[in-house]
Amino acid sequence: MDRVISRMIESSSLRAKHPGAVSGLSFSHVQHPNNGLDYLSTGVPKGLPLHMTVSNTRGNHARNSEPLEESEIETPHYLVEKELDHPFLADRILPVLGTNDSNESEGSVSESESSTISERGMQALSARSRLYFHQKQKALELRANGRSMAGIFEHLVADSDETGLEFCQNMWKLCSFFEKAHLLKEALIGLELVQAGYDIEFGAASKETMRCFVRKARILRRMKEYRDSEALYRQAIAGFKALRQRLSQIKCQLILGNFLRVLGRDSEALHFLLEAIIENFVLAKTTEESRKVVELLDSVQRLHHKMELGPDFADNIFQLQIIQQQWVEAPHHLKLWTEFVGIGAHYSKLKKFELADLCFTIPAPIRSPNNPATRIQLLKCCRELSMHYKRQGKLIQSIEQLENALQHFSALIHQKSFERTDFQRTLVMTEALEQELFAALGELLVVTKPSEMQPVVQESDKVPLLAMWMRAEAAWSKLDAHRRLFQHKPLRNSHIDNLRDRETMERNDTASISSHGSSMFSGGSTSSRIGITYSVGSASSIVSNSAFMVPS
Repeated sequence: MDRVISRMIESSSLRAKHPGAVSGLSFSHVQHPNNGLDYLSTGVPKGLPLHMTVSNTRGNHARNSEPLEESEIETPHYLVEKELDHPFLADRILPVLGTNDSNESEGSVSESESSTISERGMQALSARSRLYFHQKQKALELRANGRSMAGIFEHLVADSDETGLEFCQNMWKLCSFFEKAHLLKEALIGLELVQAGYDIEFGAASKETMRCFVRKARILRRMKEYRDSEALYRQAIAGFKALRQRLSQIKCQLILGNFLRVLGRDSEALHFLLEAIIENFVLAKTTEESRKVVELLDSVQRLHHKMELGPDFADNIFQLQIIQQQWVEAPHHLKLWTEFVGIGAHYSKLKKFELADLCFTIPAPIRSPNNPATRIQLLKCCRELSMHYKRQGKLIQSIEQLENALQHFSALIHQKSFERTDFQRTLVMTEALEQELFAALGELLVVTKPSEMQPVVQESDKVPLLAMWMRAEAAWSKLDAHRRLFQHKPLRNSHIDNLRDRETMERNDTASISSHGSSMFSGGSTSSRIGITYSVGSASSIVSNSAFMVPS
């Protein structure tokens, strides 16, 4: 039973008549004076426009509605929330209050929609609103006598000329108008009855019930019942996730992240939104889902600005948005991983280690790229992870990552899978990246030396740390030797050399045919030599495709 219903029974005059009434739950209820509504009244509240016509509907709404709260007008997420309002599928739509809902896409009654409702629909709404308050009184009496919400719903449906689903649809529509008239408590009571009907019609774990949670959460938020509102949002997110309704789940995550931000819980909001992005980034399967993940990224960037975390995140966030926009057609796990590592590195430098750890949970790509610059970028990511551990005083993990980076870098230099190309620009760029990474790893080796970390190294850790660091130093020496050796090797250009080899063979084959005529031997010999040439020519690609695993 909802807390609001319980509080009504606890506080109303029905309690004296029925000693067995359900007691209210402990909760800091916020009263709203001057809202034109006696919350415990079973009659018609003063603020309800019962006599409505098509011509003045929009004007009535404008007069009876208060401005939206900051949390609703500050960002476009209020519109996202509206997308989750309507709980009915297209094949379940019934004629409700004289309106045609077949064109609605999960949206509740909008302000523009009110002008399209027929006069007959307005009359039906007026009659329905009067009937609601009699049903509300009966519901309170039944609840005071210990009747469950399901039992109350069935009793009210039995006393009406509607089916259970028709009752829910009509009550849902009425609650939309209650909300617009700022009769929020009446709307909440109506939604309690709707939810009871959904539990019977579709099951307690249905998407209809989850959307009802979202609607109730929004009303509770506007009533400043923030704790209950947040709980319902989280319950709806969990429900949509279990139902694999990913788009609705992401929409709810957008709403809750924005809600937490407006409440001033910025760090919590940032952590929540990052979790949502990491959870949904790879799993987005439709263009609409990808668009909502991009909106999650945009919300994160707004939080960065609000928290004054600096401009360093902007480029990574922008790149992630581009990657996500292309994800459905062309997923790129390598770019995804490197951009998240970059964001994690920025968080780590700001000592926001929990957020950095979250970014580093993205798994490293399984296959190694052939592009030399990209492979060096992967090694730089390992260095960032080593620095992250060092900042937290986790020296063992830091030196492990450093040793891995040095070993892979040494293997990369030794194999030299990126052979010299025809483009001097590519050669210069690759060597510049190498030199930069080599210097950075050298600096990291120096600062992680146990003797340099005496204040933070415990006595029991000195021996194992020193042993690990010495292995890393040996890997550094091996890397340095490989680099020096390669710098003195003669240049080789695989493309040019292959062309020269083929020209030589073709000249030899031509000379052989001119002297002895065409023969199976010479033809076979030719094909054999060409085959060998291709094998030699592809040796570098065999090396470059060798396993190259970046530790996660």
